[in-house]
Amino acid sequence: MTSSDIDVAFAEGGRILALGKGKTVITVKYGSFSKEILVSVKKKIDLIADVKENQKNIDYLNTPSSESSDIGIMSLTSSERSRINSLCLQMMATYWTPTQNLLGYGGGYYFTSGTSYVGIPYTRYIQKDRAGFLAAMNYSDFYTPYTTSSGTKMPRYGNDCSGFTSIAWEIPRIDSATFIQRVQNGTYPKVGSYNAYNPDYFDLFFSYYDLQTGDAVVHSGHVFIIAVNYTSQGKLQCFEQAGPTCNITYWYYNNLAQLSYMPFSRN
Repeated sequence: MTSSDIDVAFAEGGRILALGKGKTVITVKYGSFSKEILVSVKKKIDLIADVKENQKNIDYLNTPSSESSDIGIMSLTSSERSRINSLCLQMMATYWTPTQNLLGYGGGYYFTSGTSYVGIPYTRYIQKDRAGFLAAMNYSDFYTPYTTSSGTKMPRYGNDCSGFTSIAWEIPRIDSATFIQRVQNGTYPKVGSYNAYNPDYFDLFFSYYDLQTGDAVVHSGHVFIIAVNYTSQGKLQCFEQAGPTCNITYWYYNNLAQLSYMPFSRN
């Protein structure tokens, strides 16, 4: 999936993420099949202001729905959750303006010179937090794309989903596969009750009710952090690095369970 204007909407992993007001064409290709979808975003929402407003009720919204032996004494404290929340918002609210065109991940789009952006860009190369990324903008190689051995081009500086989560959790960077392994071996406690080696849809679905700010969910190839849990709506507000920049997204329990996302916490 590709978008003709990533400032309006970005296509990623079978999803269309709205980014700004306007129209764009999403092109879907599978084998010989090709389909164009016109996407119209009617208004731009200040998601950072939105999440701050929603988090005025954060203590109420993030109260676990049940007692779980998996989160018990190993769950994060309120101050630790606030710290994670703050670090996520710092990366989300990173405002930057390139002075040259910067090639985005995969080489299919540019961050254009003179245009202001919010959020650290997606890359799998050198992982940076807010301060590190802003400092990197002054490096001589900042606008020189990094190319992998397979030919994939990307910005040199930024972060990916696991890098973003590792920075927010203040741990050495690990990838999503390692997060899964650490959930399975108990290094990171499960939130709720499910089989981490073969999770059941319903076990996962009901475990999401226990997620709180600063917890995370992971499946093969992707991981992201929880901002607010709307248990009455079966919906999560999330901090997610999904490209072209980190963003605030919404997921329903049903969608997460269908994709076997496992909820867990940092100890």
